[in-house]
This record gives sequence, C-alpha cells and structure tokens, in this order.
Amino acid sequence: MARRLPRALLFCALLQSCATGGSPAEAARSWAEGPARWLLLPDEIGEIRHLRDDRAVLAAIDRFWQRRDPDPAAPGNPAKKTFTQRVADADSLYADGDRRGCLTPRGQALVLLGPPPALRYNQREVKQLQPRRVAGEAVTAVHIASFEAWIYGPDDLSPTLQKLLEEAGREASVSLLFEDLGDDRSRLIEGREFLALAAKSWLRAGA
Repeated sequence: MARRLPRALLFCALLQSCATGGSPAEAARSWAEGPARWLLLPDEIGEIRHLRDDRAVLAAIDRFWQRRDPDPAAPGNPAKKTFTQRVADADSLYADGDRRGCLTPRGQALVLLGPPPALRYNQREVKQLQPRRVAGEAVTAVHIASFEAWIYGPDDLSPTLQKLLEEAGREASVSLLFEDLGDDRSRLIEGREFLALAAKSWLRAGA
C-alpha cells in the first residue's frame, strides 16, 4: 500500500512553499510557480490549476511526491530529499537579484540533473543587429560573448534518464550551454530538450 505523509507535515510543507495568505487556489499556484515547476508535468499542472480547497491542494502535493518516491514502502522519500538539497544549493549559487537561484536557468539544471561533473568555458564573437540603420540597411555589431557548458556523461545520469535518451534516439549524455549575460545572469541556449527529459526521469516507473 502506498505510504501517506501525515497531514500535519503536508500542511507545514505547503505553508513553507507558499508565501501567501490567499485562497487554496492561490496557494497551489504559488507552490507550482516555485522550484517544483521544474518537475511538474503537463497533467499535474492542469490538475493544480483546478484546485479550490485545502484538502485538494494537500492531496495533489502528496501525489506529486509519491509519484517520485523510488520506494513508497520504505521510510522517507529520497527524491524529495535530493530535490530540497539541490534547491538550497541553487539558491546559494545562482541568485539573480530578487530572483531565487533555483528559479534561474542554471538553477533549473542543477535541480533536475545535479551539479555538472564537467564544466567548460569559452568565448566567441557574436553578431547582433543594431536598432539604427544606414542607408536603409540593418547595422550589425560584433561583441565577445562568454559561454558555460555543463557536460554529463552516461555514468552521471540516472538509469531512467539514460533510457529516456535512448528512446528519444539520443546518446546517453547531456550537454547544456549557457550564455553569460553579466551580473550573475545567464540564459540557456542549447539543451532545453534534455531538461524536459530530465523532469520525466524523476517519476517512479509505473507511477
């Protein structure tokens, strides 16, 4: 039989996830807009949007974590523990002004995949269109852009993610490329499809 967390603990978790005193629907939306967003699948997002009472919110969060518990019969939930630790690490490493580190592009990658075993940095010239025109023609300028690559080999990925990559016709490795935008900000420019598969890999088989 699937193990249920005590309702009191679930309620505390909800309070910690939601900095709102509004309705259950607002609380659910606030939780879904936090770091849990990186693990939420489309069907779960649809469910969250329709929640209207406290019990429904708690039950949805309970189901969310149970679907990702590798062994529901054993005490604790290793997936939730890993998630909580990675969120804390991302917040400390990648904070961007008022935005939590876990909600940044690199924070998303860290939450889903863990710390990269290999990092590579490089710079290259990038052409950009300028807002002005000369004789009716667009003007381009060249600037030096900095990039950060996160590399994961087969041994760095979970068996579930390896299988999902194989089913997608890809090699069992992941490469993400971030462009440095300055002021500790970055954007993901290559590898978004890997993060979508990584989110699915958190699900327990058959859940």
